[in-house]
Amino acid sequence: MRAFSFLLLFQVFFASKVCHSLDQPVVSIQASSDGNTVSASLSWTPVAGAVNYSVLSRNIFTHQDSLLGKTYFTTFEIDIPTNWSWDATPNRFHAFNVKAHAGPIMTTVPSGTFQMGAADIAEPIHQVTLTNSFEISTFEISNNEFMTVAQWAYDQGLVTVEEFEINAYGQRIYPFNQYSEIEFVDGEFLLRQAVGDNGIWGPEVAYPGGYDPANHPIFWLSWVGAACYCDWLSELNGLQPFYEGEWDNSVSHNPYDAEGYRLPTEAEWEYAASFPDNRLYPWGAAEPDCIVANYGFDWASAVCIGWTTPQGSYPMGVSSLGLFDIAGNLREWTNDALTHYTQQVQVNPIGSTNSTDRVVRGGSWAGIAEHVNTKRRVSHSQSGVESLVGFRVCRSLHNE
Repeated sequence: MRAFSFLLLFQVFFASKVCHSLDQPVVSIQASSDGNTVSASLSWTPVAGAVNYSVLSRNIFTHQDSLLGKTYFTTFEIDIPTNWSWDATPNRFHAFNVKAHAGPIMTTVPSGTFQMGAADIAEPIHQVTLTNSFEISTFEISNNEFMTVAQWAYDQGLVTVEEFEINAYGQRIYPFNQYSEIEFVDGEFLLRQAVGDNGIWGPEVAYPGGYDPANHPIFWLSWVGAACYCDWLSELNGLQPFYEGEWDNSVSHNPYDAEGYRLPTEAEWEYAASFPDNRLYPWGAAEPDCIVANYGFDWASAVCIGWTTPQGSYPMGVSSLGLFDIAGNLREWTNDALTHYTQQVQVNPIGSTNSTDRVVRGGSWAGIAEHVNTKRRVSHSQSGVESLVGFRVCRSLHNE
């Protein structure tokens, strides 16, 4: 194999309206060829405030970008497409671009109408219409994604840290304990491995050789904490925050009208998870097993893994829209306060306007199979910190 190095047109820039002073990235590009194909290895220095990166190719004549892939890391491997023109020094028909994102990877969900609920699970079944398309995060929010944004919030004075907890709006939103995967040392949030082993489940059972918690979904975060994350993410991206300490929904404080990031409504969550045919499981009709989801048959005696798994660990269980872990790994907070279903046809429902119990959807690594579906609903107090609950974020597109 003939190895050689060359310089490519290369840019790193923020995709969204983030007011950061960015250092000029140091770029390293190496390539090798076997005479038929060219493989390139790209790397760049981290961009302050970035959570993930999109790698694109740009045709320098048409100025059209093509997505090559997305990564949480600052390296990327690619085989150069055969329709590109290369020699020892490329003809520069294409250039590489990297977009740094101050937020999670998102999936677009089209507007539409569906049947919400299911017989013997969540009744009565009723028709719901969502009039706007929206984005929902492809993965559950990870420890690293939360920690990066929380550090910005701490530096801005938006949160305080006590010895055993993170606080916002005068209440605890995240505790530090043996199972926490984030700690706080000398003004900085850091990742840590959780500690625990009951013989059946726990991080030391699931990962006896240790593990990297960076891309595991965050848990122990209260509903209020998840809402705060949405607001911080909005501010980082130059969007109007939705919550700002106002937790109740109303006609004048309607999540569907929000510009910034927020939690998905219960209807949005179910519609995205069961799209496009109102399916009971995100992957289709087959009942769950440990190939498609991380859950517990009986958390006291048998579980698939016994702890959370990194984002994207169950490609066989991905939804039709490409959403990962929406049925397992962790349950997920929704924006809605709990309300009872009725048979009434609804448009853009917002849940109860006078309850502090928030609807939680999906299954968890310790949850039984009956919870690993797109229909079952439970609730928890919005101020409670839950060991089996995570979240993903949402944003209305307003027909963009």
